[in-house]
Amino acid sequence: MQSNKERDKLIKETLLGKFGYLEFKARWDELAELLDLDMQKVRYHIFKLEAQGFLKVIEKSMRSGGFTSPNVIQILGAEESNKVSFEEVIADINKRALAWEKKAQRTEALEADNTRLRNENRIIQEKYDTLYKEVFQLRQKLLDRMWNHP
Repeated sequence: MQSNKERDKLIKETLLGKFGYLEFKARWDELAELLDLDMQKVRYHIFKLEAQGFLKVIEKSMRSGGFTSPNVIQILGAEESNKVSFEEVIADINKRALAWEKKAQRTEALEADNTRLRNENRIIQEKYDTLYKEVFQLRQKLLDRMWNHP
């Protein structure tokens, strides 16, 4: 079983790994899933880390049941100090920019694939319609011959 210090350290590492030093939006259920804790423990640890100066809950809102949800959280600094170096922030921003760039490239590739598939679908639908009309005309000719032939 983990001690509270070990759990706090693990929570800090998880939050830094997922969100970096920038502000992020979170709900209790998202944090509970991310940290693999029940919501009561997550609330306790988030507000404990806020009291320790590791992070700051910027916006809070009341939810049903009287719970306060941390809508926007900012991680203030590394475990040893509350000061974040300029290089750490730039590295974090670069990491996030690369992630967004990769996501944009995947989205563009999916859009191109979607366009290609729509065009193929349109062509297949046109061929289907043409074949359907031809089959209908042949069927009509066959029926006409059957009824008109003695």
